[in-house]
Amino acid sequence: MLDLRNLVLLMILLGLICFGSYTKGWHDADRLAAKNFANLQIEALDRVRKVQKANDLEVNKVILQYEQQIQTINEKVKSLRNSITNGDLRLSIPATSCDNMPSSTTIATTIVETARCEINGEASATLIDIARQGDAAIEQANAIIEFYERLKK
Repeated sequence: MLDLRNLVLLMILLGLICFGSYTKGWHDADRLAAKNFANLQIEALDRVRKVQKANDLEVNKVILQYEQQIQTINEKVKSLRNSITNGDLRLSIPATSCDNMPSSTTIATTIVETARCEINGEASATLIDIARQGDAAIEQANAIIEFYERLKK
């Protein structure tokens, strides 16, 4: 039979087996939780990469559209400058008063309504540059707004 000494050793052995099983279970649970957490992190990073890729595509679309618009505008400005330089096109503004206005009110009104003052080439080029700079600023603002609107979707 079992004497007291063997009984104590058996109880210690059973205790160690139970303790070992218990701690292994916790260790496995911790390992499983860590694995699940790592998988969640990987999935979250994949979602972030997909969103970033979609945003990058949208940015590239907006940039391409913006560059095409700028190229079209630059071609129109170049054509306008060439037409003014060649004399094919002249810029003028309506005349509102003249130094040598006729004394008749009817004739003076007719002249003022039909008279135009031509702008010289240098002033025309300056006006074209001012208009081009304004167009460029508007195109940049529109591109930024369009990109923002696309990101909101």
